[in-house]
Amino acid sequence: KRRSAYGDRCQIVQAGWDFQVIGGCAMKELVEVIAKSLVTCPDQVVVTETVNGNNVVITLQVAPDDMGKVIGKQGRIAKAIRTVVKVAAVKEDKKVVVDILQ
Repeated sequence: KRRSAYGDRCQIVQAGWDFQVIGGCAMKELVEVIAKSLVTCPDQVVVTETVNGNNVVITLQVAPDDMGKVIGKQGRIAKAIRTVVKVAAVKEDKKVVVDILQ
């Protein structure tokens, strides 16, 4: 199953559990598409981005029932999301923090 999202600037293609990012993609959009693919209620996913110079804070909120799916066992999924976003941030020469709120 393949799905793409987020218009002309950014294209994220999903094939199973593999994601391929094509073009310049905003980190907020990257977190949003990953989170929506993990949760049961994608309409309750809210991602906000705060930029302060080269520092970016991305805040992710999901439904209470989906919190475990985003965090994963021992925080492995959350750590993977943060790692992918940090790689995208390095390309844009920015420092990023991903916060997951309850």
